[in-house]
Amino acid sequence: VLNGVEIDCGTGDAVMGDPAAAVAWLANALAGYENELAAGQFVMSGSLTTAAFVSRGDVACAAIDPLGAVSVSLT
Repeated sequence: VLNGVEIDCGTGDAVMGDPAAAVAWLANALAGYENELAAGQFVMSGSLTTAAFVSRGDVACAAIDPLGAVSVSLT
């Protein structure tokens, strides 16, 4: 939501069909370079929605079920 207008809505299957599939792909790709994901390492699987441009004065909000919501006011 940007300035009270919903910009986009997405689900986990927007990332290669399943966010876990994206992380598995990354782990396999790294193995080809003799590298690996470390235990406890933070991995972002990809975006579930399109990006939106923001400007000074905008208010952006995001909600992720079941985690909750967050908002930011750009000054």
